[in-house]
Amino acid sequence: MTPNDLISVVIPTYNGSKYILSTVLSALSQTYSPVEIIVVDDGSTEDMAAVLNPVIGHINYIRQENSGPAAARNHGILVSKGEYIAFLDHDDHWLPENLTDKMAVMKNNPECAMVYSYPELIDGSGMALRQEYPLIFPSGEVFEEFLLSNRITTFSATLIRKNIFEMVGMLDERPEITCCDDYDMWLRIADVDKIIFSPDRNVKYRLHEQNLLKNHNLSFCSHLNVFEKALNECSTVSQISQKKLSKIVNEHLYNKYWSYAFKFYYDMCNYKMTRNLLWHCVLSKPFNFRNWIYLLLCSLPSSFITSLRSAKSFVKMIVLICPD
Repeated sequence: MTPNDLISVVIPTYNGSKYILSTVLSALSQTYSPVEIIVVDDGSTEDMAAVLNPVIGHINYIRQENSGPAAARNHGILVSKGEYIAFLDHDDHWLPENLTDKMAVMKNNPECAMVYSYPELIDGSGMALRQEYPLIFPSGEVFEEFLLSNRITTFSATLIRKNIFEMVGMLDERPEITCCDDYDMWLRIADVDKIIFSPDRNVKYRLHEQNLLKNHNLSFCSHLNVFEKALNECSTVSQISQKKLSKIVNEHLYNKYWSYAFKFYYDMCNYKMTRNLLWHCVLSKPFNFRNWIYLLLCSLPSSFITSLRSAKSFVKMIVLICPD
């Protein structure tokens, strides 16, 4: 190892006292060296310094006025000394080999700007959650694939060459893309350089009631704003044929409308928003019979939809109890 191999781990936090110490310990337990740990407290109302007291001598603890997670990450980048940046959210967890494995991929691909992996999902108590893995993990020149869909689910699964921020700029701190500043950054990096997939399973991505993405309206609007920004500002867009670009845009928006309609708004019994999103799906794919069926279903009185959902849940329960 050389001094140039230093990895700066940037951990932004806001009132993250429940998980922050465990998260920092997972960063301190890495088999890779050298590493510096930078915790940026984004104006927490909790006493984060007291929570971190057991490790305070092993980290660089910085407190700033509340400015949002993108500003906290940018602050961490600016004070970092490493040639590489690894972000770690304050509620996620790394296995000891995470940085070692990702640096090995980085060293084997000196032409790339970033390495990413696919995380394992855990709940608030750290128990594994069921998940479906993508069939394809894009690697190399991935702009088109990333424009079609965000392939990186958490900052915690990335390792980035610090000098790429000189090319693409820092994280966008504007409130209108608060929930999707990560996707914005991946697109900007993919626009100018290669991104390589690492097959390691060293990142534990925690899903719990305090996740920022629980604010579905903000998340949805942020995503659309980032997508529009990429179409207007990323230079690679001009290299894609108009026919292919139209197909990518249509498929991206269709999948996003459908996903939010059912993963979020339908589950929240917000049938008005579900109908609005499904109407976009119908306009995008008017010959998809499923879109029309669900649109008509969600146009029924709310009480009737609730009864149907209860009946469906009851049938599922019976099938589980009496599978034969």
